[in-house]
Amino acid sequence: MNLKLSVFYVKLLIKKYEYFFYLIALFLFSRIIVITGFLYGFNFVKLYDSFKYPLLRYDSFFYMSIALHGYRIYNDGRYSNVVFFPFYPLLTHFFSFLFKLPIPLSMELISNIFGCLSVILFYKFALFYMNEKKALFAAMFFLFFPMSIYLTVAYARPALIFFAILTFYVLKTNKHFLGAVFAGISSSIHPTGIAVSIGVISFFLISLLHSFNFKKIIIFLFYSIISLSGILLFVVYLTVFFHQPFAFVSYQNNLGYLGKMSFKTQVIRAITLFPFFSAHRIFDFRLNEFQFVFFVIMAIIAFKNKFFDIWINVFMLSVIFIIYFEHIVRINSFEAAPRLSYIAFPAFYTLELLIANSKITTKILKKNESTVQIKEYKNIKKTYLILIFLSIFSIMLFYFSVLFYQGYWIDF
Repeated sequence: MNLKLSVFYVKLLIKKYEYFFYLIALFLFSRIIVITGFLYGFNFVKLYDSFKYPLLRYDSFFYMSIALHGYRIYNDGRYSNVVFFPFYPLLTHFFSFLFKLPIPLSMELISNIFGCLSVILFYKFALFYMNEKKALFAAMFFLFFPMSIYLTVAYARPALIFFAILTFYVLKTNKHFLGAVFAGISSSIHPTGIAVSIGVISFFLISLLHSFNFKKIIIFLFYSIISLSGILLFVVYLTVFFHQPFAFVSYQNNLGYLGKMSFKTQVIRAITLFPFFSAHRIFDFRLNEFQFVFFVIMAIIAFKNKFFDIWINVFMLSVIFIIYFEHIVRINSFEAAPRLSYIAFPAFYTLELLIANSKITTKILKKNESTVQIKEYKNIKKTYLILIFLSIFSIMLFYFSVLFYQGYWIDF
């Protein structure tokens, strides 16, 4: 009797968390595409002979240096790892110390743990706006989009995406203080994380405008400071130890990454869409631009159709504006834009809702064709449309994985 009861409870538990197993399977399958790309890159594409840690590239080594030796200024003050925010390398250091693992391995494990948790949380958050089937399709878009390679590699991006989703998830469940705290953590991971703080601040601002009083003002200011606490503490740290509160900006500028032009010129270039239509780029339109435009279009559609709460739309638009203005003065204008804009995760909900709500016309060949049959036919058409997007995303994910493994900067 006890055995039968145990089996019953196990089946009940599996049924209740069935979505969890689906999501884990999808995550692993999408990572198989990445690994297959790595193997192809190893055998058929040669830039470097070998890599000891295949998931560490470019910025990964700066994060590793911070985890090992802390922040330093070197190369006669022309460059420094202070341009990278502290949460990821700090977590790596503690993870490595706790489990007695090498720093590079700790970085890889942390990224994949956050990557896997992100898709589970992504699905849970989707249920606020759509049913389970649509949420699962949205999770597929999220996992197979080419920039999802950054859910696996040793960058701070998986942690940022996880805390961005977690922030808005707890806000939707009315845990306001936790939302502000998680936004604060987001702002300590990467500059783009400030968009999460802006979304949270807009959430509390809307609440303040609905009921304006002194107590609400104090609460609004308190939560706003908490939501920006990550970057504020980093500024304090840089002031105390380097006497440069905004060293993460100034040392980028020392290499000319942020340009030397005036703020007025930057605004003019932004308004005139210079990064898209500059003479040296108009005949060199690469995949990065297409991906960035995808997020822009999804943000506009979500705002226009009121798919989400206004503060989520503010968050999406903030991500776009931060990335766009950051890239105004760069020669390779959108070299990092797609992997940064990937944080605007509601774009994948928008794509699914757009397909689900699309009016796909059906030609009725028989007069006695039932309404149910017509509806089924439309659903089949929408499923094909979803499969087309997933196929394109998967091919691009494989392609980017090949190039990433061989050390090419993903800018195509």
